[in-house]
Amino acid sequence: LYKRDSNSETDWISHRYADSVNASANFALYNNISGFSQFLLSRYDDIAPPNIVDTYPKDNSYIDPIDSLQIIFDDTISLVNGKSFYIYDENNVLWNSYTIPSTQITFTNNKIITIDFGSVLGNGNYHIHIDSAAFTDQSNNSFTGINNKTDWDFIVTDDGNVTTDTTWIDYTYIYRDVFLNDGYTLTITPGTRVEFLNSKLLDIQGRLLAQGTEQDSILFTTPSSADHWNRLHFNNTPASNDTSKIKYCIFEHGHTSGDGGAIYINNVDKLIIQRNTIRHNYAYTDGGGVYVGYADPIIQNNIFHDNESQMSGGGITLYYSNPVITGNLFHHNKTWNGGGGVWFSNSSPHFINNTVVYNFSANDGGGIGCRYNANPVIENSIIYNNTRYQGQAQQVFIFECDPNFYYCDIGSGWNTFEWNGHNLHHVNENPMFAGSGDHPYSLQKISPIIDIGNPATTTDTIGEFDIAGTDRIMFGRVDIGAYELGRISDGNAGTALEFAGTGDFVNLPNNGGFDFSSSFTVETWVNFGLMADGEHTIIKNGAAWEINVLTVPDLVIIEFSINDNELFVSAQADHSIIDNSWSHIACVFDPGTMSMTIYLNGVQGSTNFAMPISTPCDSITFGGGFVGKIDEFRVWNTVRTIDEIRENMHLTLSDLSPGLTTFLQFNEGSGTTVLDLATGYEGTLNNMSVPDCWVSSTMPAGEGVCNSQIVYATGNQSFPGTGISLDFTEKMWADTIVVTKIENRPNIDPVGTETVYGDSYRIIEKYGTGSFKANMSFTIDNGFTADNEESPQLVKLYSRAGNSDKYWKPIAQASSVNQSSNTAVFNGLTSFSQFITASKPLTDNYPGETISFDGIDDEVDFGNNECLDITDAMTVEIWLKAEDVGHNVRLLHKGANKYLDWDHNYESVSGKGIQLNIPGLSTGWWEFQYNMDYGQWYHVAWTSNNNGDITAYINGEIVRQQNFPGSIITNTDNLLLANPDGTHWYKGLFDEFRIWDVARTSEEIKENMYLVLSGTEQGLISYYQFNEGGGKSLIDKAVGNNGSLRNIT
Repeated sequence: LYKRDSNSETDWISHRYADSVNASANFALYNNISGFSQFLLSRYDDIAPPNIVDTYPKDNSYIDPIDSLQIIFDDTISLVNGKSFYIYDENNVLWNSYTIPSTQITFTNNKIITIDFGSVLGNGNYHIHIDSAAFTDQSNNSFTGINNKTDWDFIVTDDGNVTTDTTWIDYTYIYRDVFLNDGYTLTITPGTRVEFLNSKLLDIQGRLLAQGTEQDSILFTTPSSADHWNRLHFNNTPASNDTSKIKYCIFEHGHTSGDGGAIYINNVDKLIIQRNTIRHNYAYTDGGGVYVGYADPIIQNNIFHDNESQMSGGGITLYYSNPVITGNLFHHNKTWNGGGGVWFSNSSPHFINNTVVYNFSANDGGGIGCRYNANPVIENSIIYNNTRYQGQAQQVFIFECDPNFYYCDIGSGWNTFEWNGHNLHHVNENPMFAGSGDHPYSLQKISPIIDIGNPATTTDTIGEFDIAGTDRIMFGRVDIGAYELGRISDGNAGTALEFAGTGDFVNLPNNGGFDFSSSFTVETWVNFGLMADGEHTIIKNGAAWEINVLTVPDLVIIEFSINDNELFVSAQADHSIIDNSWSHIACVFDPGTMSMTIYLNGVQGSTNFAMPISTPCDSITFGGGFVGKIDEFRVWNTVRTIDEIRENMHLTLSDLSPGLTTFLQFNEGSGTTVLDLATGYEGTLNNMSVPDCWVSSTMPAGEGVCNSQIVYATGNQSFPGTGISLDFTEKMWADTIVVTKIENRPNIDPVGTETVYGDSYRIIEKYGTGSFKANMSFTIDNGFTADNEESPQLVKLYSRAGNSDKYWKPIAQASSVNQSSNTAVFNGLTSFSQFITASKPLTDNYPGETISFDGIDDEVDFGNNECLDITDAMTVEIWLKAEDVGHNVRLLHKGANKYLDWDHNYESVSGKGIQLNIPGLSTGWWEFQYNMDYGQWYHVAWTSNNNGDITAYINGEIVRQQNFPGSIITNTDNLLLANPDGTHWYKGLFDEFRIWDVARTSEEIKENMYLVLSGTEQGLISYYQFNEGGGKSLIDKAVGNNGSLRNIT
């Protein structure tokens, strides 16, 4: 047991030995202690066993019969005599063993072990066993051993023949040609990297199952892009083998002197090639990516790009073959003869829903070439922007054959000789590709080739999904090309339009979609800027209807009126809720009840008697004198119910729902027009500052799922599809609970986190006056780990107000985590808002380091984060050790608010110490009246509650209290630590600096002054531990508002 004085930082003094120790209870007893202070006892053990960092051969790789085995450790080890290595064959029969010491075991650099076989290994699969405790490290920790046959296995071959069913996992190195013999299956697991050396090939005479996944593809490659391998080779593979499957693979850097740069297929039908990427391959003759001869494999939803052939078919060549080729993308392939993307010779395949773009042929057919009795059916395909010699546009070359084209988008440039095929229903339109993202050749929602493919096309022919995994034939008729437009709108917030209130507006012509004399609903999201008091028009439709905002000193009033303002309804809210925040507005006219109603954020405002629209409808105008942002505007020719409004306001629309007549997402992001997705009409921006008026939208909306339930009593309530289940442990009165799962990340992630879990967040809203207490089960799509399950407190629940786009604040830590179900449980919620889960770095549970301020120019700038805008309850805490500079020193201030000053000489009493001055509370220079010494650690704190009571603490004891009615006045100044602000620079140390937006109690201050915090405590808005040890930032362990160090070295 060691001790030192309570706030001392000096050396520990050995105090006494334990009188007894109980190991099972982890309990040590020390008798006759007199006087309390700081105490410490500690113990240290190095218990980590030696760890293997590399082996040769690597697990599941090939090795020559005369090679040696090698093991490399991460630390210095010793070999233990009498322990052994064992080599077993695939039947688990011992082939040989080597006992330490052995002349066949070489030990170098105290880390590397080499084992010479001593005799030649025969061809086959082998695995290694190593005795436990065969090696020890410098702390005498023992190696755990290798006892599982799959931990380190390898394949020995002297001729490359695979004559048994074999599985490749992780990394597989091919240093010689490999031949899969007839009757055997080679399985390659997802995520495997197959690396070929020295132009080697993989010849398949058996069955190949190379099936990756969307997340874990299989890579066929070389050590570098300058190296080559000699393709995957299917040549007369016996039909007695089951179908080979190649899915979710990447083929790159293949290079052959013959046909098929990546894959050669000849006289093989039982083969599926699906959802692969075939790129940067080369064939000296035909088929830069793939060659198919006398074969009919399935080739579906693959991407061929940047492949090259010397003769024909930069992407793919077909010779006497008639497969179905569907849903593939061919781009930027090239050939020096014919068919930059695709070449058909004596072949008649069904080529359907493919995209062939930006390919090049030095001779004929920049996109597609057909010759020698090639009569393919080319259907629903894009053949566009392909070129030949000297950049001439040439999409198709046809010579002495009769291909048939149906429902295609084919650009200019045909070169045909002796052609008698069909050319029906095709167009020559710019496809309007997305141009960016993971799929740049997908279609924009305004593409002219959406829903104009062959109306007889079904998913039986083209499959259920396109190349991006989107459902095929979304709106009754297939799109042209390899991609289906999955939704008419973007699934995220995208951009919004910002109005300056200076006569800038958008005009949308009347398309009849909002020309109503009966039922209608208007919805939009609005972010209100600061406007002068008075009435401002947000949106209007001539004299038929309009939505206005009336600002007065204490309130913001949203108004909906019809018939030239003859009748109106309104909803109101405080400026603190509305200003610079997003609000959802819904206005409904119901002829059935002869009423009009307005809703603000799902809450019903006023309702009024109303007659149908009697004035002519006009174009819709957005803005004019309004200051703020507008997004996601919808008009319906139906009466939307309150449930429909609440359940859809946070969701972007995926299609043209029944009754939707006008829909603007404002996601253009640039230009002078906006598109009505429901009609194709365009609105025009007038007097707007383009491009600055286009801003990133931060509204709380996106693609997702919503579910609402009425909750009356305690018990568990699930919200299907949202990943939320609420166990109400307390409940008074009935409320409607609406849970929305947004399938996008929010506009900003919680700062200061290590991992944000999942790619979604939740919005939970309560409509009603009831109260509750609930435990929330929060299920994410994926991401929780075994470590989370073992230490659930590392998973934090972050929250921000319902429509906020500002910072997230941790409010709870998980009580449990289930990795298999990806569910975390958070207890004791009493309010709802936006929620997201993340792992937050643990606060250091030790003093660590601090920063020495030199008294010359050292300071910390915390910026003007909104979390610092505190007007009522507040607590400031800090540890400090000041040195004498002979003057008053400013410690902590934010503009006029002097939160902490060092007073070199008190005026009200004798001594020196802390004072503050907060103008909003009219404190003047208020001294703590407690004498503090230089060169000594003190815990300093003060609180201010909602009644204006200020309480000062030194080392946890109350030293002064006084009442100051009023409120703390916020300002736009930065919060600064140790900045002199016209006085003198601080010299000394700071540590454990905390700010709260609640008034901490005396007990809370006293009980936590010596404890580090978790960072999720209720009301904690800033927490700095000063333990960075370097760099230019001071990390905030509460909400991530990091401080910038200035002049500190």
